[in-house]
Amino acid sequence: MSKGLINLSKRIIYALVLLLSVYGMNAQVKDTIEMSIDSVDTLLDSIEEVVLENPLEKTNRSSPRAVIVNFIENMNNSYGFLMKANERNLKIPGYFIADEVKDDVRQGELYFEKATYCLDLSAFPPSLQKDLGYGRAIMLKEILDRIPLPPLEEIPDYQAVELDEETKKHPKLNYWRIPETQIILVKTEEGVFQGEYMFSSETIEKLPDFYKQVKLLPFKPERDVSKGFYDFYISTPGLLMPPRWSMYLPEWSTQMYYSQTIWQWLAMLGALLIALIVIRILNKILIHGNHRFSLLIKKWSKAIFYACLIAITLFLNSFLNEQVNITGITLAVSKILLESVFWFFVSLLAYNVLLAMAEVIINAPKVAKIGIEATYTRATFMVIAIFVSVSIIVIGLSQIGVSIVPLLTGVGIGGLAIALAARSTLENVIGSFTIFADKPYRVNDRVKVLNYNGTIESIGIRSTQIRLLTGPLVSIPNEKMASVEIENIQARPYIRRDFDIRIKHGSSYTEVEKIVRMIRNIVAIPEGEDDHPNQVINHVDYPPRVFFNTIAADSFNISVVYWHFPPVHWDFMEHAEGINIQIIRELNESGIDFAFPTQIVHVLDGNEKNNSFENGTENSEENNEL
Repeated sequence: MSKGLINLSKRIIYALVLLLSVYGMNAQVKDTIEMSIDSVDTLLDSIEEVVLENPLEKTNRSSPRAVIVNFIENMNNSYGFLMKANERNLKIPGYFIADEVKDDVRQGELYFEKATYCLDLSAFPPSLQKDLGYGRAIMLKEILDRIPLPPLEEIPDYQAVELDEETKKHPKLNYWRIPETQIILVKTEEGVFQGEYMFSSETIEKLPDFYKQVKLLPFKPERDVSKGFYDFYISTPGLLMPPRWSMYLPEWSTQMYYSQTIWQWLAMLGALLIALIVIRILNKILIHGNHRFSLLIKKWSKAIFYACLIAITLFLNSFLNEQVNITGITLAVSKILLESVFWFFVSLLAYNVLLAMAEVIINAPKVAKIGIEATYTRATFMVIAIFVSVSIIVIGLSQIGVSIVPLLTGVGIGGLAIALAARSTLENVIGSFTIFADKPYRVNDRVKVLNYNGTIESIGIRSTQIRLLTGPLVSIPNEKMASVEIENIQARPYIRRDFDIRIKHGSSYTEVEKIVRMIRNIVAIPEGEDDHPNQVINHVDYPPRVFFNTIAADSFNISVVYWHFPPVHWDFMEHAEGINIQIIRELNESGIDFAFPTQIVHVLDGNEKNNSFENGTENSEENNEL
C-alpha cells in the first residue's frame, strides 16, 4: 500500500465525518467518530510503517498506468523524506548524517529504489546500472513534473492490457507512448519480468537530452513535484543524502562546470593524486625493495602489492561515487575506467597468488628444490594462473558492458592463427610435458644424448640446457629430447668395471693360479676389516669376479669384473687407481711380466709360397686398458 493510497483513505474518512455532521449528528456520536478517526489514523500509520519495512515488496508494473502512478508516487515520497531529513540534519551539530534522521533517509532510499524498478536499465553495463539509474530516475521525474500528462483514466490500466491481448491478434499495447512526447513504456517479452511494463531503455538513454529541453519549463502547479531534486542530487556530496560538512563549502566551489561543481573536480584530482603517491610508495617497498629476498617472498610481495591496488581502486570508486557523488558522463567514464582497472588488478592478483602457491609447494621440505618437479610445478601453476586470469578479465569485460561473444570468436580465430605460427613452440611445450610424464632425466643428472656428454643444468618449457664436460652450455629443444635415445649416466645404481690382465705364455700353470688368487685377494675384504676400502666393490648381490678365461695367441688372459657402490665417478676412479697399483706391485714382486701385443714375421725364400701368410704379417688383438 502506497502513501498516496493511505492519505486518500484518510481523506475519505474525514469527508464521511463532515457529511454526517452536516446532517445533524449529535455530540456523543460525533465524539465517538472522532475517537475512531484517531484510531484509524494510528492503524493507517502502522500499515505505512509495515509497508516501508518490507523492501522486497514488488513494484506494480502490470500496466502503463501502474508504472507511471507508482513511479511518481515513489519519487514524491522519496523526495519528501529526503528533504525533511536534510532540513533536520542541517539543524543538528556534527559533520555527517545524524542518527536521528537516518530512519527518514532509509525510508527515502527505499522509495527511491522502488521508483528505479520502473526503469529499463539493461542498456547500461551491470556495474553502472545502479549509479546511472539514480540520476536518470530524478531526470525523468522532473521531466514528468514539467510536461502535460493525460488524465489518469486515459492511461491504459491492467484491464485494458488484458482486453487488448484477448481481442486483438496483434496487440497494440505492447508499448505505450506518453502523448506528444518521446517517452515510451514497453512490455517485457521474455525473462523473469515477462509481461511487465517499464520505461524503455531507449527512453532512459535519451533522458539527458529530454531534460535539457524541458529544464527551463515551469513545474505544473496542480501536481506534487520534486522541485530542485536533480540540482540537489548532482551538486551535493553523498549518494542521496549529503553530510553536514557540505554546508561549509565556499560558494565559489559550488559553481557548475561540465555538469560537476568545482569542489567535485578538485576532490577527484586530489583523490587521484593521493592514490598515485600511495601506489608509488607501495611499489618502492613491495616490488623494488624485495630484491634481497627469495623468490617465494618476491612472489608474495607482488601478490600483496596487487591486493593493495585493488583496495585503492575500491576506495576511489566508493569515494568518488558515494562521497563526491559525481554524476552524468563523468560518472560513467570514471566508473568504467575504475572497473576496468579493478578487474585487471584482480586478474594480476590471482595470477601472482597462484605463482606464489607454486613456490610454496616447491619450497616444501618433501619436494625437490630444483629439478623437473620444480620446473613443472611452476609450469602447471602458470598455465592455471593464465586460465584464471583470462577468465577474470572476461568476467570484468562483461561487467563494464563489453560483449564477450565477438571477443571469444576473435580469440578463437586468433588462437588458431597463433597455433599455426607457433607450431614448433607448441611441439616443444608438448615435448616438455612428455619429459615431465616419463622423467628420463632430472636437473643435475649426467647424460649422453645426441653426441653430447654433460650435466642437465635446467629443464624449461621450450628447451633443456646441458652443461658439457668441456664447459659449453648446449640448449636442445624439448621436442627433440622427447624423441631421441638418452643415456642417463646418473641413473645407474653402480659403476661396473670390466678389464683383462694378460700375462706371457711362458708362465707356468702354478703361476697363473697364483696370480688369480692374488687378484681375488686384492679385490676382497680381509677378514676382520669391516671398514676396508673394498666394501664399495663387495655388494652382497654383486661380489667381484676374477677368472682365468682365455688362452689367447700371445697371452694368458685373466678377466676381472666388479661393481662399485655408490656410483660416484671420482670415488670410483680413486678406488680403481688403488686396485691397479696393488696388482702391479704384486706382479712385480712375483717376477711375472705382462704380455704385450706381438707381431710374427715369416720370411720365405723365392721358391716357397705360403698362401696363409701371403701378406707377411699377423696382428694380434690389442690388450684392453686397465
